[in-house]
Amino acid sequence: MKKRVDVFALGIYGLLIFPKALGHIDEAVSDLFDRLSKGITPVLAILAETFRS
Repeated sequence: MKKRVDVFALGIYGLLIFPKALGHIDEAVSDLFDRLSKGITPVLAILAETFRS
């Protein structure tokens, strides 16, 4: 079940991040998925960036 959810989430991220560039994966996105697979969440960085702006 977890694999299905991961594949579904990857598909949604692909549609949102790359609506026109099919077959292209940005290095930042691949780094994000690498960190998520290691259990490192970007929540703190996102909150810090939100409060700074």
